[in-house]
Amino acid sequence: RDQKLKSVSSVNQSVSIMTGTSFKIFLAAIVAVLQTQAFAPHTASTQVAIGRHGSVLMMAIDRGSRKPPPKKENVLVMNELITIVGEVRVSIVMPGETPDEVIGIMDISEARARAAEEETDLVLLSANSQPPVVKIVDAGKLRYQMELKKKANLKNSGSKDVKEVKLSYNIGVGDYDVRKNRALEFLAKGHRVKVTCQFRGREQQHVEIGATLLKKLATEVIEVATSDPPKREGNRLSLFLKPREKK
Repeated sequence: RDQKLKSVSSVNQSVSIMTGTSFKIFLAAIVAVLQTQAFAPHTASTQVAIGRHGSVLMMAIDRGSRKPPPKKENVLVMNELITIVGEVRVSIVMPGETPDEVIGIMDISEARARAAEEETDLVLLSANSQPPVVKIVDAGKLRYQMELKKKANLKNSGSKDVKEVKLSYNIGVGDYDVRKNRALEFLAKGHRVKVTCQFRGREQQHVEIGATLLKKLATEVIEVATSDPPKREGNRLSLFLKPREKK
């Protein structure tokens, strides 16, 4: 009971300190907290603390958004959105598999007129070039081609990853087979494989043994991968295995 009385008295003392201007500041802080929680409940929270002499301290803590970031779309600058004044380099998309035709350099107004004549769009490709580059093309088809190219790049990006397999010059038969199978798994997935053999201290006198070991592995996977000769990198030897193209 005595402890409860002490806690109540301490609260009363804190409230009695806030008079006049400090109490108005405190009310303003409470309003700010309510607005923050009402309009941005998922992005930030605000904590209020009472300092000495009734001063109010506010701290906004960004807890991150629960919503995923918006996807970036291919935004094309075209037609009336092109603000360039002066000459531009113009090309036009030809039907079928025919390469684009380079019309040449002309005033932007002439390029717009040519696009209107073709009943299609004028798209800005490079604003920083001298002169800027535009293309007379259907914007919808161009955006679709850009999406296809983006997906193809994402699909092929995995084949450019480099995986590493480590050996030692005195590796046992069982461990060697495990690492060789791991290299084969990486190659089957389209990854390049860096095979390394490290030497510490006096082990560097056995570099030739390590080179023979790397060549042996390259020979055993020659049906699915090509390789370069082993190269010395400080206290280690390494070679790269590259997956062969499937016919």
